[in-house]
Amino acid sequence: MKRAAESWLPCCGGPPRRTFAILFASDLCSPVGINVGLNIIKKTVINLVRRNSMTYKTYSDLIRPQSAVMGRLYDLLLMAVGVVAITFSAYIRIPLPFSPVPLTGQTLTVLLIGILYGRKRGAICVLAYVMTGIAGLPVFQGGHFGLDYIIKGATAGYLFGFIVAAFATGYLAEHGFDRSFWKVFTAMFLGDIILLSFGSLWLAALGTNDVLLKGFIPFIPGDIVKILAATAILPTGWKLIGKIHK
Repeated sequence: MKRAAESWLPCCGGPPRRTFAILFASDLCSPVGINVGLNIIKKTVINLVRRNSMTYKTYSDLIRPQSAVMGRLYDLLLMAVGVVAITFSAYIRIPLPFSPVPLTGQTLTVLLIGILYGRKRGAICVLAYVMTGIAGLPVFQGGHFGLDYIIKGATAGYLFGFIVAAFATGYLAEHGFDRSFWKVFTAMFLGDIILLSFGSLWLAALGTNDVLLKGFIPFIPGDIVKILAATAILPTGWKLIGKIHK
């Protein structure tokens, strides 16, 4: 770091060619920088939950049968619906010329599953999706499948990030973060940052340069638009449910 900074110093008194902002960005692109970011997110989630320690039902809890057998069948049905939804959203893809990772509809689907299903069902559902692809069904983006694709592909980090993101957003939903506009946005945005961080770490492990610019930043604007759309709908549903039960 010191040598790099010294090499940027002007030799003739002129301004340096690179700024400290670029130096800072390069640090963020490193695995260490992304790990630090994930730790900050972890502490943020813990602090948010501590302030909202009361637990709530999620949308999927509202109509879950009381019977143990029917409840399990209901959970299996949710898993199947979730896997199919993620699969369909994986086929909605836009290749990016500057990145090995395409834009897909999976991010919104995974975050919604976390919010609607809760942490356990959400994470298990996404895990079931990943295992379905590993087993040989073409459920990954572009119709890919298999363990070889997971190991060698550029999107493996995002796939495992989906699981953690679904758990995190579901955990926040169980603490009331699906009841208001800003809470829904906070939960889903944090989930988005988590999955993008996992994806960027994997790209860095593969030796990709400028992972922040190829696997993180380009996805933020579109994800925010999708999150805002979901944010406008979810709290309204709880308000309608509240009026019905009055």
